[in-house]
Amino acid sequence: MKIEVSEETLQKAEKCWRGFRCLSAEKGVCPVRDYVNGVLFVEKRRDTYCPYDVTFGYSHICTCPVRCEVYERYDV
Repeated sequence: MKIEVSEETLQKAEKCWRGFRCLSAEKGVCPVRDYVNGVLFVEKRRDTYCPYDVTFGYSHICTCPVRCEVYERYDV
């Protein structure tokens, strides 16, 4: 499946150092635990750093605009 996001969203994700890996393969993204009122809770992969990861208690919130749009459009 080809995943596409808007050019505007790609420009907002200026801190992405992984080359937008979430656009090329599902296994490259942190799995979604929950999505509540526009907040994307994910299962953080411990072996990688991500500038869009926000720790919230024992949870992790993904603030990456690309990841959020991928989830909203494709439920991935």
